[in-house]
Amino acid sequence: WFRMGIASAMAWILLIATLILTLIQLRSSQGWVYYEGEEE
Repeated sequence: WFRMGIASAMAWILLIATLILTLIQLRSSQGWVYYEGEEE
């Protein structure tokens, strides 16, 4: 067959890795994001 089990596992790993990297980026970006009108 077409190894759908391995492909499915790789897709899940890729999805989880992307989610983790996104969360890390969002957590770290709070320090260097410039918000409009913050200096009031």
